[in-house]
Formats: sequence, structure tokens, C-alpha cells
Amino acid sequence: MLVSILRKKTRMGDVRAQNLSCIADQDYVRFRGPFNEESPMDDAHKIRETVQVYFDSLFESDVDKVHAAFHPNAKITGYLPAGLAEMSVQDFAHFVGAQPSAKTAGESAYLEIIALEIAGATAVVQLRDDYIGSRFLDTLSCLKVDDRWVIYNKLFHVEGPAGG
Repeated sequence: MLVSILRKKTRMGDVRAQNLSCIADQDYVRFRGPFNEESPMDDAHKIRETVQVYFDSLFESDVDKVHAAFHPNAKITGYLPAGLAEMSVQDFAHFVGAQPSAKTAGESAYLEIIALEIAGATAVVQLRDDYIGSRFLDTLSCLKVDDRWVIYNKLFHVEGPAGG
């Protein structure tokens, strides 16, 4: 069952307030059943909350938020200019924690959720974000575990410099 489309773009300020306040009809979300008692829109909201925690972890260089957003067995994989990068959640959290906080530095937040597709207790989110001077295209595979959505796999691609 396909329901509607969901797209949200934010450049400055608190992404959470703008991104999670409602799911507007200009946004892109696709739903596929079967669904449990919860509505798929509730799941979409919970997934967006997980994405926000993930983004906040990067923007704030917050190790605890990395662990909150990711499943303990998740993998983070993609190509950086130096080549293929493959990390566990622990490795990724250490990397994130070692970066200066963009929030503290007063940098502008950039998060664009391009697509969100939910299939039962799994979901895929494609998003763009600016991090450590680059514009990233991330594909997040999510699982619903104990009524909580977590990221199980992150594939990333560097599109170019941040702000592009």
C-alpha cells in the first residue's frame, strides 16, 4: 500500500522543530504493510525522531546520541576521499566524539530528509546532511526493536563540500 510523499529541507536553526512538527503533504513517505496496531504515521514520526537523534549526534559531537540512534551491531560504511571506510558503532561513536562540535562553533545545521520508506518493522531513510565540511548523502536502514526505531546500517556518499 503506497500512501503519500514526504520531503523536508532545513538549513538553519533547530531542525527538530521544523522537521518533526508535522508530516506535511509535500513530504515523501511510502508505506508498505502489514502494520500492527500503530498507524504508519506514528512509525514515520518515530523514525524521524531517530534521524534527529542521529543528526544531533553529528552536529553536537555527542557519543551518547550516536549509541542512542544506532543498533549495537550496526555498520557504518562508505567512501571518503581516502577510500572505503567501514566502522562499527563503537568506532563511529569514537570518530564523532573526536570532532569539534558544529553546534558549539555556531555553524548552521543542514538536514534534508529525501525519502522515508516503511515496510512493516523495517524502514529506509535517505537524507542529506552537512558534516565535517562535506555534504553527505546517507542511506539509513532502520529496524523496529522493542517498539523503538534504530539505525542498523548506514551507507554514506560524499557529494561535495558542505553548503553545496
